[in-house]
Amino acid sequence: MTSTGRRDAALAAVDRIRGMCAELGARRVGMYSAIDGELDVEPTAAELRRHGLETWYPAVVESSLTFRRWNGTTERTTGRYGIAEPPLGPSLDIAELDVVIVPLVAFDLAGDRLGFGAGYYDRALGMLDAARRPTTVGVAYDFQELALWEPESHDVALDFVITPTRTLRCHAHRDRSGGGGPVG
Repeated sequence: MTSTGRRDAALAAVDRIRGMCAELGARRVGMYSAIDGELDVEPTAAELRRHGLETWYPAVVESSLTFRRWNGTTERTTGRYGIAEPPLGPSLDIAELDVVIVPLVAFDLAGDRLGFGAGYYDRALGMLDAARRPTTVGVAYDFQELALWEPESHDVALDFVITPTRTLRCHAHRDRSGGGGPVG
């Protein structure tokens, strides 16, 4: 995909993500710093901050995932795996976020995702009961959709997937018939 295509895809996702955050009444949104061709969510983060939402970015501390607030202007550091992280400062546990925008390599309509394999999101989310878990939204290009596959026991399914052209409500492991569908 060309750099123009990636930029256009990122911009197309902005309104979908902002709309979902508004619909859910989110105040604190977990973001990510895109690497290796992931859909760039920085245009979305900037828009959310303009609308008064707090954006929090992951940082790996020892073997755990924590989130630090970032205002979009301060210098970030390079963390583990070469991913940009906000500087040291106040942090939140994933359970304290309202929505978490989750990076991915591939997804299916049940909300299963493939990441880069370290399992940080699955471990952090998997420690929470469903009532404490924030809404999870995978953000991807349309071409990253794959046929349904059997997830591993530790995998935590997404609630939604947003692409530049669609917002999908995922039916997770309750319905593996391919039943994810557009919202609205």
